[in-house]
Amino acid sequence: MIGIDIIDLQDPLLKNRTGSDRFILHPEDRIARDFWDYWTAKEAIFKCQRKPGPFKPKDIPINFVSEQKFLSDDWKGTVISTENYCLSLAGSATDHFIFTKETSDPSLEIREKIAKWFLDEHKIKTSVVLDTNGLPVLSHDQLPISITHHGRFMAFACVLN
Repeated sequence: MIGIDIIDLQDPLLKNRTGSDRFILHPEDRIARDFWDYWTAKEAIFKCQRKPGPFKPKDIPINFVSEQKFLSDDWKGTVISTENYCLSLAGSATDHFIFTKETSDPSLEIREKIAKWFLDEHKIKTSVVLDTNGLPVLSHDQLPISITHHGRFMAFACVLN
């Protein structure tokens, strides 16, 4: 499975989370990272699990094994931090793609960009649909896709055959 999450670090509505670690940290987490590294890693792992239900970050342990790599139970992941965003990928994603938001409807826009990307890059006509659990899959092959958007950024991860 795959998971991705992105946070726009320049979003003016993004609050300083200093001291908020206690709301998201699992007892096994190592406290030596930025809040958003943990948040995006936990969200990416949650999406990998593909379980319908609420996101409970305190229930997801994260162990950073290097500057970018992390583990969580049987899952592996990567955090990519820039001055503009913090992005985490987890699971078996073979690639990820980041877009800049251009409209006021990022949910619709990312789905349209995914369809266009698959058509332009792979000559595959597809769309994002929901499986029986209400989780996103590609219409042409029913493979899971993970989608995220925040502030100026949108991204998706998938397994490319």
